[in-house]
Amino acid sequence: MKIIILILLTARASVIPQADYRLSLTYYPLPGSRKWIISVVRVGDTAFIDVKNFRGITSKKKIPTGIYLDLLHYVNRKGIWILRDYHRKSSQNGYYLIEVKTGTYSNSFRVEHGVPLIGKNTRYLEIIRHIKNTAKLLYE
Repeated sequence: MKIIILILLTARASVIPQADYRLSLTYYPLPGSRKWIISVVRVGDTAFIDVKNFRGITSKKKIPTGIYLDLLHYVNRKGIWILRDYHRKSSQNGYYLIEVKTGTYSNSFRVEHGVPLIGKNTRYLEIIRHIKNTAKLLYE
């Protein structure tokens, strides 16, 4: 019986497609607020945006190719692959977690919420704002 279940689980796992590209923005707020997630995933030639609790919306929908390519170009231009944490460990503020993954390459970093960023550090906020604005555009 255990062998049959194991075989079924293995067969089902091989059918689930792996994402070719994944960009995720998660907001971890102070206690008492809601965590929300915006994920952009591409599988093959199709890109999706998946939102959970963002502005009260939980949904998954296809992204037009032009919007997906614009987002991809923008975050790459801002250096998403080389950015590192900008979050103090002792901070009482909430933070954003940004994760990007393609194939075997991945990067993730935290950005403290509510801290003014100046100079080259403004690109953290620009990436966050662009991802949020893309989700707003597709769901409004």
